[in-house]
Amino acid sequence: MIMQSQLRHYNWLKIILPTIAIVIGGGIAHYATREDTPFQITPYQETRDLQDIVNLFENNWYWLTTRDYEPGYAEFVFKTKSPNDYDTRYAGQLRVDVARENGEFVGFVSYYLQAAQSGQVLFLAVRPEFRGKGYGEKLLVDAFKQLAKLGAQRIWLVTRTDNEAAQKLYNRAGMIEMSRDDGFVYFDLKK
Repeated sequence: MIMQSQLRHYNWLKIILPTIAIVIGGGIAHYATREDTPFQITPYQETRDLQDIVNLFENNWYWLTTRDYEPGYAEFVFKTKSPNDYDTRYAGQLRVDVARENGEFVGFVSYYLQAAQSGQVLFLAVRPEFRGKGYGEKLLVDAFKQLAKLGAQRIWLVTRTDNEAAQKLYNRAGMIEMSRDDGFVYFDLKK
């Protein structure tokens, strides 16, 4: 026979145990989504990421684009999510992912589906103090995965012939050099 005190104890446990489970579960969920986890790649959020990206882009202009310097270009690209300002077919199509280490901005990658089955990695940049840690490769592989999900059968990019560090990175990530012309090297992802 269950005594009255045992019944009260049992009822108390029915209230306390689910509460503890909710608190622990919420703590785990919070930890998994915190901005200060060691390294993570997240989708671009303009209010959080725009200024960091524009600053990194402006400081690495030569390496990131074939264009002559144009004030406001980087901000335009990332505000409109357009790979350029001359072909409106791609307006809003640029995808951007941002890398952070312990909540601190590390770098970004941008890419888009250029045709039904062809994706281009447009920009990849890592802040100088975070280079050499493999973050560029992680961002690049992330872009490959995202483009494949969008249906890309071919993934390509272009870099300058004097950007040897980038060329080594692209080779490590499984890309192969396809051609060279006028100071640029074109890479495709090996299938």
